[in-house]
Parts: sequence; C-alpha cells; structure tokens
Amino acid sequence: MSGFYSNGSNNSEPHSTNGGSKSRPLVPAGDKCGALDPDCACSLTRRAARTVTQLYDVVLAPLGMKATQFVLLRAISETGKIAQWQLSKDLSIAVETLTRRLATMRRAGWIELHSGSDRREHLYITTPRGREQLERALPYWHRAQERLREQLGEDGWKETQACLDRLALAAEKSLTARVKNLPPTMDA
Repeated sequence: MSGFYSNGSNNSEPHSTNGGSKSRPLVPAGDKCGALDPDCACSLTRRAARTVTQLYDVVLAPLGMKATQFVLLRAISETGKIAQWQLSKDLSIAVETLTRRLATMRRAGWIELHSGSDRREHLYITTPRGREQLERALPYWHRAQERLREQLGEDGWKETQACLDRLALAAEKSLTARVKNLPPTMDA
C-alpha cells in the first residue's frame, strides 16, 4: 500500500500548515510512523477504515446518523427484506455487533423486525421513516464519496476499490481455508 501516507501523529484531523505551526512531512506507510506497523495488513486496513468512517460520520452528522447506520439502512432497503444472519454474512459484521446496531436503528424507527417462516429467523425491513432517512442521507453520502474521489483521483479511486475487493476476498479465502491454527514453530 505504497500510496498510504501519514503525518506521523495519531490525530485524525487533516494536517494543516496554517496558523504558524511547523508541518511534519508526510511519510510513506512503509516507514515507521508511531504505533502503526507499516507491514501489518490489519493495522493499515483498520486505520483506513476508521479514517474513512470518520469522514462519513462527519458528513452524515447533520442528520443524526452514523456511517455504520447508513450502510445497514441502505443494505436493508435495497434487499427489501433480509435475515439478520444474511446481513451479517454479506457485510462481514459479527452477529453481536449487528444486533446492537440494529436495535439502535429499530429505536429510531428506521427498521422493523419480523419473524421468518422459522420463528427463530429475524427478518429486517425498512420503515417509511427509514426510507425517508435514507433519501435525506443520500446527498450527504454522495458528498463524502466525492471528497474521497477528489483526493484519490479517478484512477486512484478505481484502484482503491479493486485493491479493497481483492483484500477482502483474500481474507475470506484465508478464513475458509480451514488450515489448523497451530502455534508457529520456532526454527533453529
């Protein structure tokens, strides 16, 4: 991920040189930058995910909505009706985490819970209020998308999407490989 840069601080705010403060140069992710391990795919992707989520949270804030809620509301709305296990699988969200997020959205009146043919199956649908919230949120979401697209450029945008898809697929394949997770051997 040689295109990833950091100013070496833990501050997620954009780095500014105005106000008379000295700016630290951006360093390539391959160089040591604070607590971040530049060779750890987990550290790098979690950092990117948190930063991107912060952008979407800031942009969606006027609506009282978080990026995670937008993603779930949109996914539920697009499917019409979806089982919780399927949503968990499709979005790679732990069931426990998903349960908490969906409960918050139910309290907001954006989604409803229904029983499936098997009473143990939980099916979610969007409510009229949820569809309204989604319609209000779409222009804000587009604004966040455009900000990222502008920073990356069109080629960078497409490369990032392709890279993230490949990374997710590789991780999914690694999870399903069912290789025994034994402690590493210490070679002499």
